[in-house]
Amino acid sequence: MALAQLGSQDYESALKTLANVQALDQEKDLQDGVRVAQALSLVGLKRYAEAIAPLKAYLASAPNGPEASKCRIQLMVVLARSDRLDEALQMHELLS
Repeated sequence: MALAQLGSQDYESALKTLANVQALDQEKDLQDGVRVAQALSLVGLKRYAEAIAPLKAYLASAPNGPEASKCRIQLMVVLARSDRLDEALQMHELLS
């Protein structure tokens, strides 16, 4: 459901759906997917500062996961858009 909502750019509904999924199951792979989807929803809503936490949580949980490289780039972008330029620059240096 949340993926369909993301696909239709209904980010608020996606966040509500994801909050329910998160509360129901603590499986690691599911939690990682929820974190990525939450971050995408928050970015879609231009709530960049709020997207930092789920991105960092995903990267801490799955540093070599299937979405890790995309999440690192997205984290660099949301840090910059949140005026956390020093951290964004550090991320850039790690990615270079």
